[in-house]
Amino acid sequence: IGPKELTYDRASPERPTEGNAYFAMLGFEASTGEDIYAVGQQAHSAYADLVVTGPIDLSHLVEDILGPPIGFVRTFHPQCENDKSNCLSLYKQSQDVYSRLFVENELILARYARLKEYSHFEDLMSFRPWHTSIKFHPAIYSAHVLKVAEAANLFNKADHRRGLELIVADIRLWRKIFAGTGDHDGKIYSQLALNQNYTLLDEMSTMLTGMQN
Repeated sequence: IGPKELTYDRASPERPTEGNAYFAMLGFEASTGEDIYAVGQQAHSAYADLVVTGPIDLSHLVEDILGPPIGFVRTFHPQCENDKSNCLSLYKQSQDVYSRLFVENELILARYARLKEYSHFEDLMSFRPWHTSIKFHPAIYSAHVLKVAEAANLFNKADHRRGLELIVADIRLWRKIFAGTGDHDGKIYSQLALNQNYTLLDEMSTMLTGMQN
């Protein structure tokens, strides 16, 4: 893993709206069978049409467009922040729990995998001084937690390359989100996700170095 793989992806206001992961994240919890990108575009358009007239109540607008929310199981992650050299072991102890969660959250994991397909992330909500941010969906962060667990499980099973690839891909995604979000919750969740990724990546790298010596 070299500097090229970990280079920041900076958001640019001149980027086209096509390929903007913002829409997919906005529509992330759309009803089963709906296209999250198309639903996100619809929600954003409805918001943009209303916000030009002044402050609005956004509490039900997006929910009405998304339809019944998808079901997902809120996940947990091993508390390894205070012992950063022991994360892989803690994930190994929780392997059976995460294996069940992978199945129960199959839909959000499939949607989360789609987020990496988009070229950039640019928050389009902050174009009015009185804009009301759309809250960061808990399902997205839960999918991230599961993706980190999947990387750890692969690494623990000696599939080191695939485990590292998943972590690096997740780092690139959350760097895009951090650089492009104008929402406070988005910044906080991005920092949490990146901290978890780098903690695990550091332990993986240390373990591989030890194996080579």
